[in-house]
Amino acid sequence: MIVSNYSGFVDDIDRFSGNRLKRKGDLLTLVSLGYSTDQIDLIEELGFTSKYVQGLFRILRLSASNPDVQNTDQIKGDITGNIEKIRGKIELLITNSDNATRDYFIENYLVLSQTGLLNLIELINDLEWTKKYLNYLKRKSSS
Repeated sequence: MIVSNYSGFVDDIDRFSGNRLKRKGDLLTLVSLGYSTDQIDLIEELGFTSKYVQGLFRILRLSASNPDVQNTDQIKGDITGNIEKIRGKIELLITNSDNATRDYFIENYLVLSQTGLLNLIELINDLEWTKKYLNYLKRKSSS
């Protein structure tokens, strides 16, 4: 999919999510970087992996009240590994950005701190909505 109006695209994602985006401006920055530097695949991979991580978080939450779920350590390990993938893809996207943007993303999402992880989880939420919206557009265009 070709996106020329990044802001409009992110606004569409926000509307699709029911205005639930938490890091809309930063999502816009990543989308702009991805599309303007011909790294669309990174945006799509971020969306896919984020949707997967959010699904794992949902399973983990449900497992707290369901004693039949016994592989929580495996789920936690999978979450950790995929969050690292997301961090790596964000690093790739910001590589060619200006210093201020790169520093901002490093300080807010890539540092290993509780705040950095909480920020990253909010961004993962927005990236999941991006994947859901792209899936919606694909289904809509094929029907």
